[in-house]
Formats: sequence, C-alpha cells, structure tokens
Amino acid sequence: MKITQYQDIYTAFLSQVDDELLANSTDEQINAQLYPVLLAAINDFARISEHNLRKRDERNKVFYEALSEDEIEVLAICMKAAWLERYINSSRKIEQQYYDAGIKTYSPNENLRNLTTLYQQYLADAKKAKTEYTYKRVSVVGNFGGLGKTEKAYDKPKRTIHNGDEEDPLN
Repeated sequence: MKITQYQDIYTAFLSQVDDELLANSTDEQINAQLYPVLLAAINDFARISEHNLRKRDERNKVFYEALSEDEIEVLAICMKAAWLERYINSSRKIEQQYYDAGIKTYSPNENLRNLTTLYQQYLADAKKAKTEYTYKRVSVVGNFGGLGKTEKAYDKPKRTIHNGDEEDPLN
C-alpha cells in the first residue's frame, strides 16, 4: 500500500515560511502545531484533489494514498493561509506589548494591516495553486470539430484546428 506521510507536507510547508518557533521545535512539537493547520488545508483542497484526502490514519500521521508532488505542494500552500489566519486570530499578536516610550514598535493597527495584506496574498496564492492543479488534471484533448451524423463518439474525431493540419506538431 502506498502512503504519504504528513511529515512530507510539513517539510514542503516549512520550506515556504520562516518561523523561529517552528524552526526550534522538535518533530513532535511540529506535528502538534501543524496538524490543525494541515486539517484546514485538507478541508480546503479535498474537493478537487485527485486522491482521497479523507483516507488517512491520524494515529500514524499518514494518508493511505500516494499523493503527487503537485498535491503536496498545493496542501503546503493552503497551509500558509491557515497558518497565518491562526496567527492573526491570536489576540496576543495584535495587542500592544511594549509601553516604554524608548522602544519603537509598529502600532497594532499597522501590524494587523500588514498581516491582513499578507493573508490576502496567501489566499490568492492558494486559489492560484488549486486552479493550476485543476488545469493539470483536465484533459484538453477532445473533439473540438464536433461529430458528424454518422460518426459515433468513439470514432476518430473530424479534423480540427488541432488535428487537421498535416504539419501540426501536435499530431
């Protein structure tokens, strides 16, 4: 049985973000911190994934599917948006933490605005990755010329712009 470990997705995700807390964490801590983020990414991507992302073993941290590199990459990109959303939703991150006049900090409002802009970019990246993944899976080969009255769907299609030219490199 072919499987994909959660760690494969975590590795792809960690290569895309810079987080000191995660960088200094053990594998067990990383699993505990990234598991809810992975679940959010699975929920976001499961509907269009070629493989069944619901076939998994939570105890052993594996999918009972051999996910493609594209699927692992899309999950990692979807995780970025979920990871940042959790960060933004943490009230400690947006409260003013220093009150000393000698310490220069960004205002909580400016910090939240920057995080929200980054979050919107991560959402756009996730949407783009899912769209590209979908296009990679869809076959564009078809019968663009239509079927004649006597032709059947399984017969060779009529010549079209893509299959009618003898010099067409796609033939």
